Amino acid sequence: MLGVSRSGYYAWLHRRDSVSQFVAERAKRDEKVVELFEANKRCYGSPRLREELEAEGMAMNRKTVAESMRRQGLRARAAKPFRHTTDSGHSLALMRSSPG
Repeated sequence: MLGVSRSGYYAWLHRRDSVSQFVAERAKRDEKVVELFEANKRCYGSPRLREELEAEGMAMNRKTVAESMRRQGLRARAAKPFRHTTDSGHSLALMRSSPG
């Protein structure tokens, strides 16, 4: 009637259920990734987030976490390099206060 074989129709039904289940699980994972990313001040990348997820009992591959972050546009902030602001090698004399 629809120009589709019976087996093709049932295969489509089965795929549709498994796809919707996959999408629901992915949404749940994405939500957890965002939650942990924000909780860690947007500084954690995929390796650290994977460790956090594993500690909470939600084991995930690092590449899966990275893909989730990429899909949602999340990028970890790079740490600022440490800069010395004191010049200890100057030519000025050391000023000490004398007791008294």
